Amino acid sequence: MKKLLSIFATTSFVATASITVISCNSKDKIKDLTLASDKTNKMVVQDLLENAFLEDKTPISVDENNKLKNDYKDSLETSADPEKYPDYKISAFKGTFLEFKKESKLKDLFNETSKIFDNLTEESLITYAFSFSDKKGDTFGVLYLIKLDNSNLKWDENKSRPISGLVKATQQYKYKVNFLDDK
Repeated sequence: MKKLLSIFATTSFVATASITVISCNSKDKIKDLTLASDKTNKMVVQDLLENAFLEDKTPISVDENNKLKNDYKDSLETSADPEKYPDYKISAFKGTFLEFKKESKLKDLFNETSKIFDNLTEESLITYAFSFSDKKGDTFGVLYLIKLDNSNLKWDENKSRPISGLVKATQQYKYKVNFLDDK
């Protein structure tokens, strides 16, 4: 979890660290991601299998029948470093946080994400992350785009890392990934 939170603080996909994350309001409707005109579900599957991995570097993987080999559960509230930063928390959000190799083109495969990520800057207080959810043996999964509002972070004296504050996480979009679809 320490690595996950340091990634939040240092990447353009997400930002946070010594913070609390509030999961989305269940009344909020999660919109569907739509594939860009020349993109396919097969491209999404290929990018996830080749470029996405979990915090422990475990890749998303399927067996010979295109069934998920692992469970990808919703993230539970956790504390990153309770002794050093007691206010360094992340609360539950849908799916398991994903990291990506530099070669990933996932954000370019959807109409919504290509626009969102193109407008982010290093100074953005709003950032985004992908997560993935489903259970072992399924031939599909749900990819989420999570919006993270970092405007309430408090930083250390060197302004190098957040030490406390609130990050509001909201699931903005979802896409049902079909691992059997080869189109």
